[in-house]
Amino acid sequence: MCEVVKSATGADQVIAFHHIVRNENLALQLVGGDASKLSGFDNGNGGVGGYARNAHADYTTATAVGAARQALCSVEDEEMVKRCAGSRFALVNAWRSISDSSPVVTHPLALLDATTVCEDDVVLVDLLYPGFVSESLQITFSPQHRWLYWPCPIFYSAPAAMAPNTRRSPLLVVLALAVAACSPAFLMPGLRPSVPEKTQQLVAGAALVASMPAPAHAGGMFDFGLTLPFVAGSFLLLMTVLNALFYAPVSEEMEERNAKLLQTLSDATDMLAEADEMQVQYTAEIKEAREKAAQELAAAREKTEAAIEASMTAASTAREKKAAEFRAKLQVQMKEQINGAESTIKESLRGCRDYGLL
Repeated sequence: MCEVVKSATGADQVIAFHHIVRNENLALQLVGGDASKLSGFDNGNGGVGGYARNAHADYTTATAVGAARQALCSVEDEEMVKRCAGSRFALVNAWRSISDSSPVVTHPLALLDATTVCEDDVVLVDLLYPGFVSESLQITFSPQHRWLYWPCPIFYSAPAAMAPNTRRSPLLVVLALAVAACSPAFLMPGLRPSVPEKTQQLVAGAALVASMPAPAHAGGMFDFGLTLPFVAGSFLLLMTVLNALFYAPVSEEMEERNAKLLQTLSDATDMLAEADEMQVQYTAEIKEAREKAAQELAAAREKTEAAIEASMTAASTAREKKAAEFRAKLQVQMKEQINGAESTIKESLRGCRDYGLL
């Protein structure tokens, strides 16, 4: 398998690091006929899995790099590891029928031309395995897709995951042409449904193509020929255009707005300072008015109390005077009455004496 991939791609080194066998009938037998346990994405069921019926790409940008690093870790030749670590690489899914004579008659490997796939057609999904989580790319339907397949394959068929000199986005580089499998309705044209399943075991060898033939200007894992200057120039040009058309007007508007805000803030600060001064002034005036009112109230209270006391004193004096006058007059009247009574008594006694009553 490695030699076939190496011959087809012209790679300096090919490392096989994973395999899977696809035969749905045998896989069902291994799981006791329970279709819910049948997996089309791993070979955990006795080394045999079912068909991957949905359109997908096995590797994402992240998992492709991880798979390449893991494959290099299994290599004991340190010189080869160093040489491969500084080289370009590609992941290749190589499929073949186990039988050397009988062709695959159902569920052939179908490939999707990556040049007909846009990034909106690709969905990143998580793959949950016992003990770890991976990810793959699922493909949504589009009438623009161009599907390809090899009718009745007998021996090796090795579609490359990336052409040697392909330069596309990382997403589409990983997608490439290795979009595998087909729906249950995808059968060979003209195939009779009664044809039994024969020679349908497929062996997949995922290979790391280390140091593929590169152009003279290629620079290892990264190509810094004209790409970096072009990207830098494009970035500077874009920044200049954006600065002239967008950032400069926006900056001017922002500066004007900031100036207005600062002026408003300054006016508000001045008004607050003036209000504080007025509050201090009015507080002092109110305090002074309160003290003056308290003094006037105290003086009025003292004056009123003095007037009341003088009035009471005068009234008391007048009362005492009138009482003295009344007592004197009463004494005079009493004296006159007493004197009159004495005169009457004396006359009465004199009359009684004259009549001999005494």
